[in-house]
Parts: sequence; structure tokens; C-alpha cells
Amino acid sequence: MLEKVREGLLSAIHRFIEKNVIDEAAIKDFIRDIQRELLQADVNFRIVYQLTKNVESKLLEERTKPGISLKESAIIILYNEMIKIMGEGEK
Repeated sequence: MLEKVREGLLSAIHRFIEKNVIDEAAIKDFIRDIQRELLQADVNFRIVYQLTKNVESKLLEERTKPGISLKESAIIILYNEMIKIMGEGEK
């Protein structure tokens, strides 16, 4: 099951990265793709909503750091938000 989630999220990321222009519409498409993949994997709706809300707001509101593209920033933000929700695991 986790393999299917992984493949779905990678697919959503690849579709986002392949876009020529990253604008608000591309970001919203990226968010919908993430939501679709997580909901198909039976992730709780509230968790999906909170995760994607956080990712979307950070992508739309925050400016990227120098040397990091918006595409790279989106992946970093998604990763960090997923870590917050899922936890960092055993240490």
C-alpha cells in the first residue's frame, strides 16, 4: 500500500516539475494531484486537507530562497509537511 502512495506522489511531483510555467494554476493542480493520491490511499480527509492547505499556503505566500527554484521549493515544502504529519520515525 505504501508503494502505491509513493508512486502516486512521485507521479504528481513529476507532473509538476515538467510544467514550463509555475503559476497559481500549476500550484493548485499540484495540490489537487496530491489530494487525489492521498485520498485514494485512504488517508484521513482531515490530514489530507491540513497537509495540502499548509503546502499551498506556503507555496503561494512564501518567496523562494535564493538559488532554489519554485519547483524545488515545492518538493521541500511537501516533504517537510509530510514529516510533520507522519513524524520523523524512530531515532
